[in-house]
Amino acid sequence: MSLAWVIKVTDKWHVALPLLTRLIPSVSNTGKLVAANTLLRAVCRLFEGKTVRVLADSWYMRRLFIESMLSRGFDVIGQVRIDTRLYDVPKMPVTKQRGRPRKYGEKYTPKRIAHLKRTEVTLSL
Repeated sequence: MSLAWVIKVTDKWHVALPLLTRLIPSVSNTGKLVAANTLLRAVCRLFEGKTVRVLADSWYMRRLFIESMLSRGFDVIGQVRIDTRLYDVPKMPVTKQRGRPRKYGEKYTPKRIAHLKRTEVTLSL
């Protein structure tokens, strides 16, 4: 896994400067999210006050990773896998209710997803 800083040179050319690289153990998958958060935590102070966009592979588009990036003020760009279930953040009840607080909010259905704001960007590579 690598972390690079992309710098715009001209309107057509961008340069990617590698900042950190970390080998991921091949034994388990959970270490990938931890490694990604560790890489970004190590360099997040370099980007204070700057606009940061994190481009992630669909494997990393999980709640743990996305919430970690958003809490640092980073924008996250990526495509969520089609087999991933999407839920809103649960609404906190006005009055205290018995039992465990809700973990999930309303489920996103294909009809709800179709009405979300869509942004298309073309990047020259």
